[in-house]
This record gives sequence, C-alpha cells and structure tokens, in this order.
Amino acid sequence: MALAKADVPDVARRLVRWRYMDDPGEQEATLTALRARFPLPDALLGAALWEWLSPAICLMCCGGRANYAHLEVCPACQGSGIATKRHAPPGGLTVEVWRRYERDYQRAIDDMHDLTRVACVRAAALLTEREDEAC
Repeated sequence: MALAKADVPDVARRLVRWRYMDDPGEQEATLTALRARFPLPDALLGAALWEWLSPAICLMCCGGRANYAHLEVCPACQGSGIATKRHAPPGGLTVEVWRRYERDYQRAIDDMHDLTRVACVRAAALLTEREDEAC
C-alpha cells in the first residue's frame, strides 16, 4: 500500500514489485515503460533487465574462477565476485553494437537500481510516518 502511495515514477513501482516481490505485474506495461525510459534495442534492454534482476556473478571473471583465476584478486570485482560494470558485450552482440550502446546500457542498470532504491525509501518513509504528521 505504501509503495502505491509513494511519490515515484510508475516504472519505479513496477521495478520494485518485479525485483522484491517477484511480480512484474502487467509485464507488457512494465516493458513498455522501460523501453520509453531507456533508449536501448530490445536485446540489450532484456540483458540489462536480467543483469539487474540477477547480479549474482561477476560478469567479467565469473567470480575469479575464469580469466583471472591465477590472480589473488580479480581486477573487475576486487575479489567480491560481483563486478560493478559489465566489460564485455552480452552474448550474441557484436563488439561494434556494444561500443555504441555500452554507456546507455550501464546507465540503464544504474537507473534501475536508483529507481528501486528511491521507491523503497519513499515507501518506507510512508510506513514509518506518524499519523499526526500524515494529516
């Protein structure tokens, strides 16, 4: 209920529901909102959405077990196993296409994180607001 009342863009509400409630809602409406906000081809938008939903492994080195297995600390993730940015194109993409859209791709993921954080903070603020302050 607080999320519905929070003063955030509709796409932020949809992203929070998808990520934390495992409910994309009207999936087509959510994808339409994402397409309107992020100027990416569908394949890259899908990859960015997947990466945002499931950032469990380092996309550069697979947690230090692949390219940098011989080093003590992975230069992409500093040993955390989770890279802060993708350094290679998603599967099936040419390097040329990746170079053209890389900045927008990274910005889309950052925006998705920011939108969900803001929506959660504003919803939490509504939940913790005292009743006499709400009036």
